[in-house]
Amino acid sequence: MTSLVQFELTDSSFDRLMNLHGTRLKQHAVRLTRNRDNAEDLYQETAIKIFLNIGKLTDEKLFVNWALKIMQRAFLDKKRY
Repeated sequence: MTSLVQFELTDSSFDRLMNLHGTRLKQHAVRLTRNRDNAEDLYQETAIKIFLNIGKLTDEKLFVNWALKIMQRAFLDKKRY
């Protein structure tokens, strides 16, 4: 039986993940908002939520899908109000 070992988070690993996948997240934000200023706001909000919740991520390989889901939820929350 194997167990999932949570990867260790450091400030540099957060920076590395955001540098590695930031372009994809920004592009997705533009597609969602269809406005560069709103996309930047959505990206920043998503980055904050990622930073605050990254301890919940169990595998670094899941980062992109997890981050895109956070962004999608943030976008939908803003649309509701």
